[in-house]
Amino acid sequence: MANYRLPERSLPGFRTLLEMSDEAINRFEEVVKDLPQGLGPYDVADHIALKDVLPEPTAKEVVQVLSDLYRLKEEGSADLDELVEGICDALKKLDEDSTEPPDRDWDRFKTHFKKLLSMDSTLGMSFKTFYLSIQNEKTYIESNIFSDIRPAFYSQVDDGFDTAAIIHNLQIEYHKDQTHEVIQIVLDGADVGKLKEQLDRAEKKEKAIMRQFKNKIAFLTIPKKVERG
Repeated sequence: MANYRLPERSLPGFRTLLEMSDEAINRFEEVVKDLPQGLGPYDVADHIALKDVLPEPTAKEVVQVLSDLYRLKEEGSADLDELVEGICDALKKLDEDSTEPPDRDWDRFKTHFKKLLSMDSTLGMSFKTFYLSIQNEKTYIESNIFSDIRPAFYSQVDDGFDTAAIIHNLQIEYHKDQTHEVIQIVLDGADVGKLKEQLDRAEKKEKAIMRQFKNKIAFLTIPKKVERG
């Protein structure tokens, strides 16, 4: 059986799962079993909080734990039973009251844990979508265009100007790995027109793809939220 070393960041989430009553964890399971398609991990936590299952900060901690474990399971290094047993052994080795069930009923915890790690079509798909999205070097967040006029003054500034350039400054915000970045690109009117044509064409392509495969594929929204360090 594999030996697992639990990162410090995962312990609050594990503590919450361990402390939850049967009623509370059953409610949690019902909510995540019926997740809407296309939610990333941060959206899953928001959804759980909206259902009054857990407060948002606590929901994020639990979802972080489940996200990490689904990724381990996806890598196929251990089957589900081995994974759950290995995680429980790692928790026991910490030898802390807060990292074991209050009644020390590990069988009850394992049953719930296996159930949560078996929801491949909801939780699993949400996490997989997120991992697919972060494989890109950069992920778009949002953009703005700031336009201004730049006069070309005569050598004698007091003579004023009668020519000017119109400048469009395209500002794009994006995620690179776990960081938030901003880039600014200068455009002229022709560039703006060409960019608009390309965006219109991309939008038409997406609609055509979705129309052709709407009865065969569930298209997911790529999550945009990334924790900043």
